Amino acid sequence: RRARRAVVAEALDHLERRRVFDRSRLEMVRRYAETRGCRRAFLLNYFGEAFDPPCGRCDNCDAGPTAARRDGPFELGSRVRHREWGEGTVHHVEDGKLVVLFEDAGYRTLAEDVVLEEGLVEPVA
Repeated sequence: RRARRAVVAEALDHLERRRVFDRSRLEMVRRYAETRGCRRAFLLNYFGEAFDPPCGRCDNCDAGPTAARRDGPFELGSRVRHREWGEGTVHHVEDGKLVVLFEDAGYRTLAEDVVLEEGLVEPVA
């Protein structure tokens, strides 16, 4: 009886973590649709590949200079650690926002200035 409760609790916990992760993936689709930066760079970054915009082929690059940037304290693909969400990988930096894929918490969008001021994430050596 007790073992059954533990199994049910574990299954519910797993479902909740999966729901949070899936919701974060949906948020990334929304960010792609709303990005003012190079869409090719966004997609390649999503899959862990670095790309220096502009691509010259997406609607945003056709419209003029893109808003995406790669300079600053957080490099694409770098590993960071958050005190609550654990370790993750920097996937996107744009318009003062940092997008990190945390292994258990999914994608999280963080205000870069707050991250720096509060020390919310630290590099993983």
